[in-house]
Amino acid sequence: MPQRALPGYDDIYFKNSSEKFKNLWNFANQLIAWTTITPIFYTGAIAGSEFLTYNAGKLYIALELEFQPLGSANVGASYITLHGIGDVVMVYPSFDTIAYNTTTLAINFKGVELCLYNYYFTRIASSLYTGMKFNGFRLTV
Repeated sequence: MPQRALPGYDDIYFKNSSEKFKNLWNFANQLIAWTTITPIFYTGAIAGSEFLTYNAGKLYIALELEFQPLGSANVGASYITLHGIGDVVMVYPSFDTIAYNTTTLAINFKGVELCLYNYYFTRIASSLYTGMKFNGFRLTV
């Protein structure tokens, strides 16, 4: 399959991109036969966002992903899963601080902000992360 450049971004954006992003783009460009590319900058709640729904005809390329945790301590650990082609879990990042609760005699977890750079995914799933920031592209068939 021939390489396709980012339409309208060759001279303005893609030429000045980092080598990490160029490698990601060259790989992700081969994963689906995309026809439309849409730049997206999103900040807001994870619940109700388009990133939760799997669709075989879309692929997100994230230059930057940030996830904000629920503000309180919880019994369970917080995590994010990034799903790849075929809705298979690819990445399962989790970053919590742990404290022993002497009242309940149990370990409590408090999520810490996650920052990920240069990833691709088709959807995300979240446990105890409520907000997110996405800066990147959506490729659709």
